[in-house]
Amino acid sequence: MRRGLAAHDTGGLRAHGGSHRGRPLVPRPDRGRGGRRGLPVRPVRPERHARPHPGRMVRGDAAAGPGRRAERRGQGRMKSAVVSGTSAGIGAAVAEEFLRRGYSVVGLSRRGNAELAAHGEYLDLRADLRDGDAVRSALAGLGAEVTAGLCAVVLNSGASPAPSPLAEATWESAADAYASNVATALHLVQATVPFLRGRGGGSLTFIGSSTANGREPSRWPYAASKAALTSLMRACSVEFADDRVVANEVRPGPVATAMTVGGMGERGNAGERFLGLLNSGYQTDWLKPASTVARWVVDLAEFPANGPTGQVFNYSRKVV
Repeated sequence: MRRGLAAHDTGGLRAHGGSHRGRPLVPRPDRGRGGRRGLPVRPVRPERHARPHPGRMVRGDAAAGPGRRAERRGQGRMKSAVVSGTSAGIGAAVAEEFLRRGYSVVGLSRRGNAELAAHGEYLDLRADLRDGDAVRSALAGLGAEVTAGLCAVVLNSGASPAPSPLAEATWESAADAYASNVATALHLVQATVPFLRGRGGGSLTFIGSSTANGREPSRWPYAASKAALTSLMRACSVEFADDRVVANEVRPGPVATAMTVGGMGERGNAGERFLGLLNSGYQTDWLKPASTVARWVVDLAEFPANGPTGQVFNYSRKVV
């Protein structure tokens, strides 16, 4: 660069006809004392000829939506995730977080989620995950562009029976908890692992519970099913290690969802003021919004193939 000509000096200049050895003479405004005119500078190229920096979002990407941005990050292949139990609560928040990070998302639930379905990169599938055939049938219709990019599966679907004295617990209640919390996960693992293998690896992230430690006898049916879920997670971490699939569990502790705080848990998240009031008198554990849990879950789902596997990530004050 010529002496006296700073890098930002050409910002407002326009080249015109005439040249000096192929370069236009561009008059510069008087810079005051010592100002010089008529220096040859590089021509200002029209914006349409500019080359985008690799990996940087350029004009048009914002309008293209998260799917197009995901294609660029995934070296031409769109990243996709499958999440179960997306009709509300943690599952819906996890799906939203994946969408925010540029994934296409396949949501599985019995009731569906019309709000998420309005998003261009969300596919709303309704199926009873307790039925393995129903799960396989629902996923059989996925397009190649989705299955080829599938790199994360979140196993969130489940239910919690009402607490009752252990002496009055029925096996029917426990069997229903196992069907809702364990069979649903097993069926989804079996249906999606072939896609993860085909892509060359990925992650299985299970939504567990600190009640699995068995310290709440009144919730034994639920606790026993969640302990079985942990066992399934660890079995997956061993069984699919050579396929470059990691398996981990998140135990979020108390979460402010419609199930736990009623109508105040709008879309799975309670307002900050409401949560503050609850937590001020909630001395035993931290009651957190579903969106906070969703960020943790997706962070784990993005672990590399050589990252932690077979681990329980506990966000509750209760002993694991």
